[in-house]
Order: sequence, then structure tokens, then C-alpha cells
Amino acid sequence: MQIAQAERRFYTGMAVLSLVVVLIGFGRSYDARLTAGPPMTPLVYVHAALFVGWMLFFVSQTSLVAARRTPVHRQLGWVGAALALAMVVVGAMTAIAAARRGHDPMHQDGPLAFLVIPLGDVVIFAVCVTAAVLRRGQPVVHKRLMLLATIGALLPAAIGRLPILGGRVPAVVVVILLFLAAGPVFDKLTRGRIHRVGLWGGILVFASVPLRIAIGKTAVWQSFASWLIG
Repeated sequence: MQIAQAERRFYTGMAVLSLVVVLIGFGRSYDARLTAGPPMTPLVYVHAALFVGWMLFFVSQTSLVAARRTPVHRQLGWVGAALALAMVVVGAMTAIAAARRGHDPMHQDGPLAFLVIPLGDVVIFAVCVTAAVLRRGQPVVHKRLMLLATIGALLPAAIGRLPILGGRVPAVVVVILLFLAAGPVFDKLTRGRIHRVGLWGGILVFASVPLRIAIGKTAVWQSFASWLIG
């Protein structure tokens, strides 16, 4: 019972913390775009609304579990599945549109190479949420997959925009690692062992970043990305 109660508090706390990071990180970027940047397209507005909507949904779902209102949590699950599907479609469209405009925040290998980063996030999110839906009858696995989907796919971009980090890559990497490690560390402290989803999922998500960067530099990807953006 104590472990279950600790888990309810942990996942609610992680959901709230993730929401705060998103609001601070993207809120700052949003303000900059309104005051000095290029005008935001309708697609970007939709993407932002879906993004924040997912974070609010995640907070509400973890809060329902914490309040032991599991039946309501399950009823709203299909709303989350539909929201996730919309995020995957709009997220991919937004990434492609940004590459078409020359978006390259890393300022290294150009927009075509960078495109592999957000599209990779979309794939990670889609895989994790799909697996979570399929494992909805196994709460221990389900909640860890949902947390991994949110932290592994959605938070890195927000963390990179946090004013306190100032876009410093080493600091951003450390913060991302801390978020990915939070679940495994919690499992070790409460259950005495690390759950495979948190361990291997976190490792694969983190390892995918340098792999994606390497893929983005290849001629095959450059050709594919050129085809995507038309």
C-alpha cells in the first residue's frame, strides 16, 4: 500500500513538473515570437494547443489515479488516444513545415539534417503511447510508458528553451538525463529494482539522439528529407 501511494504521488508530481517545464520553456519562446519573431502560422498554433492539451491531460490522468478515481481515468483514456493521434499527425506536419522554412536551431548541418530530431520525437511518442494503450490492463507497465512518452519525446524541446539553461547543450543534456533517470531511481528506492521500461526505454530514448544526428548527416536522409519538404 505504501508503494502504491508513493507511486501515485510520484507520477502526479512528475506530470505537474513536466507541465511547468513546458509552460516556462515554450511560453518564453512564444512571447519572443509574438514580439520580435516571424508570425506564427495556424499550424503552429494548433501544434501548441495540442501540446499543452496533452500535458494537461497527463496531469489530469495522474491526478485521477492519485485520487483513486480509476474508472474515470479509464473512460478518459480513449480521449487521450485520440489526442495522441492528432499530436503525431500535426507534430510531423509542423516539423516538415519548419524545415521548409529553414528552421535549424542547432545551427550545424542545416534544416534537412535537423528534421530527423523532431520527427524522431514523433516516432518515440507514437511508439510509447501505442504500447501504453496496448498495455492498459497492466498499470505498472502502462504508467511507465506514458511517462516515457511525455518525458522522452515532448520535454527535450521545452528543456532546451528554459531561460535558466540559456541553450547550453551540456546543461540541457544533464537535465534531460535527470528526467529520464527519475523513474528508474524511484523504482530502485521503492521497489528495490529498476523496471525494464524505465531502464531500457530511457537508454534507448537518450541513445537515439546521437544516432539521429548521425543519420541526419547521411545522403540517404538528406534525399528523403528533401522529398518530404517538397
